[in-house]
Amino acid sequence: MEKLDRRWLFLLIGLSVIIPSITNLRFPVTTSPPTLNLWNFVDSLKYTQKPIIIVTDYSPSTSPELQPMANALFRHALEADIPVILYGGLYPDGYGLAQITERTVLEEMNYHLANGDSIIYGKDYVFLPFAPGGLAVIVGMGEDLIGTFRIDVHGDSLKFLPMMDNIRRLEDIGLIVDIAGSAVSRWWMIYAGTRYGTPIGVGTTAVSAAEYYTFLQTRQFIGMLGGMKGAAEYEELNAQRLNIEVRKQAGIAMASQNFVHILIIVMVILGNISFFVLKKNRERRL
Repeated sequence: MEKLDRRWLFLLIGLSVIIPSITNLRFPVTTSPPTLNLWNFVDSLKYTQKPIIIVTDYSPSTSPELQPMANALFRHALEADIPVILYGGLYPDGYGLAQITERTVLEEMNYHLANGDSIIYGKDYVFLPFAPGGLAVIVGMGEDLIGTFRIDVHGDSLKFLPMMDNIRRLEDIGLIVDIAGSAVSRWWMIYAGTRYGTPIGVGTTAVSAAEYYTFLQTRQFIGMLGGMKGAAEYEELNAQRLNIEVRKQAGIAMASQNFVHILIIVMVILGNISFFVLKKNRERRL
């Protein structure tokens, strides 16, 4: 192992990432309670027809983990005929990532649906523009959602979109799911959740998930998607319960991640064995 050219290791890691992506290889996924709670709550909105707000409060640096969450949530809501408000969040970065979710999911769904059943903007979902102000935006949405934004991303007045007829403030919203790699989800919990009583769900990176379990216990978060695994679990629930068969981004990424972890463990074991064998041989020669 001492003489092993490290380029072989780089090649093996590269193959461990690429092969699952090419072959769509996936491992079985076991659903955790926070993911299941969030999925069930989202699905229950089809009975009340209260809309869900999906907030993409993250930047491109965390999008590999978080983008599959936004896609899976948007896909679930549209498939279950739940009105959706897509919102790029409190920072400018999120707007472009919300656009990617909109384009990706609509292309998938409109491809499979007959023309008459296609997803219709303004009736099935609405896309809110970026509004500067941070916390003030959340408070503004709590008092007057239409007045806070006035127009959608296309420049059309929100007042004239059919889906917005019965939506005036946050108390008219069934659920807000904030997807973020920072502490901004706490702002939604404190202001939208505590002050205006709107149920809040969260999607976050694996490294940030641990700090949110307390808020799951107090029910301040309805549910949580934790890292790539949480996104893979949500994709699997969509497939099992709604027969949504699309390329599972998070499930495939989890397979790549697992192969790399296995490779690292094997190399650590081989490296240690090699070290002790060489040490023993040197002692014999002395």
